[in-house]
Amino acid sequence: MKSSELSISFSALVPYAFAQSKNVTLNPAPAPGSGASRAVNHNFPSLAWEKSSFAEYSGNGTHPNLFSDALVNVLQEKVGTPLIIRIGGTSADQDHFNASQTVPLVKPTPPIPNKGLWGYSIGPSYFESLVNFNNSKFIWMLPMAHANDLHMSQDALHQSKLAVNKLGNKLEMLELGNEPNLYIPQKMRDNGYDPARYVAEALQHQKDFQGNVSSLPANTKYQALAYASNVDRTIWTTQKAFAANLNRNSNIHSVSWHYYQAVSGTGVTLQNTLMNHTHTTSSLNRFAAEIRWLHAHNPSLAFVLGEVGSVIAPELKWSVQATFGNALWTVDAMLYAMSINVTRMHMQSGTGFGYAPWNGTDVRPAFYALAMVGDFVGNSTEKELKVRHLDGGGERVGAYAAYEGGVLERAVVVNMGFYDGGGRRGGRGFEIKVPDGVGSVRVRRLMGPGATATGGTSWGGVVWKKSAKGVVEDHVQGGTEVIKVVRNKVQVEVKDSEAVLLQLLR
Repeated sequence: MKSSELSISFSALVPYAFAQSKNVTLNPAPAPGSGASRAVNHNFPSLAWEKSSFAEYSGNGTHPNLFSDALVNVLQEKVGTPLIIRIGGTSADQDHFNASQTVPLVKPTPPIPNKGLWGYSIGPSYFESLVNFNNSKFIWMLPMAHANDLHMSQDALHQSKLAVNKLGNKLEMLELGNEPNLYIPQKMRDNGYDPARYVAEALQHQKDFQGNVSSLPANTKYQALAYASNVDRTIWTTQKAFAANLNRNSNIHSVSWHYYQAVSGTGVTLQNTLMNHTHTTSSLNRFAAEIRWLHAHNPSLAFVLGEVGSVIAPELKWSVQATFGNALWTVDAMLYAMSINVTRMHMQSGTGFGYAPWNGTDVRPAFYALAMVGDFVGNSTEKELKVRHLDGGGERVGAYAAYEGGVLERAVVVNMGFYDGGGRRGGRGFEIKVPDGVGSVRVRRLMGPGATATGGTSWGGVVWKKSAKGVVEDHVQGGTEVIKVVRNKVQVEVKDSEAVLLQLLR
C-alpha cells in the first residue's frame, strides 16, 4: 500500500477530534491504478441458504414469504442486477426424500447427536419453495456425500431433478457437492479420499445428471470444489483439482471455497475476532494464492466464497453472531474480499443462525451490512466498477474506495473501535482527499446502539420492518448528511462501532 494513502493528522480535524483516538487522513487516488481490483460483479453481495431452512424462508406458490422476497428485492435494486442464491450445505448432502410426506420438511426425531443438520426428510412439496424469488438466479447443489461408487445416488438424482424442473430458467448453475474435504471425518469416505477422487466423482455426477434430466440445457454451468472453511490447504487446492482434469467438459464456470472467520467458539471475542481489521484481512488473504493461480490459468472462471458466516458457534448466537459488531465485520470482510478479487460472496442464512440477515420476524444487523455493501457497489451496471483497499492505519479501521468508469465515486470507512453501549462514545475524525470537481459529499451511516446490540440498527437513516405486504421503511435521524468539500478535502466524524459511506457529488 502506498504511504501516500494514509497520514496521521493532529490538527486538521480539531472540530472532529476525540481524546482517545488520533485523527486519520485518507488519500484515495483519483483513478484506480494498479493497486485496485479487477472489475467487480454487481451481484457480489449474494446469498446462500442451508437447504433445510430454505422452504421456511421462501414459502410456496400459494403462500410466498413476502418478507423474504421484499428484502431480497431491496438488495437487488441497490446493485441493479439479480443476486445469486445458493441452496445447499451439509443438510443437502445428508437428507433423504420421502415421496409420501405431505409437509416440505421433517426434522429427525430425536436429533442426531452432534449432527444438527443431518437426517432431514424432504417431501415433494418442498420443491414448491423454488417457485419464489423470481427476480433472482439460483445455484442448486448436487449432493455427493452418498455417491454410489462414482455415481450419483438415486435419492440425490431424484431430488435434484425435481429442483431443476421447478427452477426452470432461474437456474444459474449446479454445484458439485459440499465440503468434500470433510467426507473423511464424516465417515463418508476412506482416508485415501483426495481432490483427484473428488474430481472423478464430480465428473461422473455431471454425466449421470445430464443423462437423466432431459430438460437440462446442454450448456449448463457448474460450480465446483465447495471446500470447507478449515480445509487442509496442503491437500485440497484449486490447482490439484484442475490437474485432475476438473474442467474436462469445459463447463466449470466458478470454483467455491467456504469462509468462516472462526470455526468454533474457543477463544472468540467480538472485539478481537470480528472487529479487527488486521485479523480479517490476514484471514482472507489465505485465498490470495488460489485466486492468483485461477486467474493465471483459467482467467474466465470466477473465484467464489460460496458459504460465508462470521463464527460457527451456536452458543455465541446472541453475544457475537447476531450483533451490530458482526454487521461491521460483514462490511469490512466483504469489501476486503472484493478488493483481492473474490468474484462473489454468498452470505449464509438458516433457521437459528445468529448471523443470518433476517429471521421469520426481524431484520438483523447483518442485513443492514448487506444493504451498505449493495450501495457501495451501486446500480450503474454499465460502468466498470473497481475497488481499492486503503490503509486506515491500524486494526480498528477498514477503508475502501470505489471507482466507476475509472473515476473515484465512493469511499467507505469502518470504525471498529469497540463501544458496548455504556458511557461516553468515542470516535475518530477522518479527512478524505477528493478529486477536482467534487463540491460536496453525501454521507450515509451504518448505525447501532453499540457493538453488542442485536437491534436498533439503521442504514442511511432507514430501518426495515416486517409488514403484511413484505417490509416497510421507517426513518431515523442522523443517518445521512451532506458535507461541503473545502480545498479538495472533506472532514467526517465516525463514531466508535460505526461505518460510513461517502458518495462524491459533482
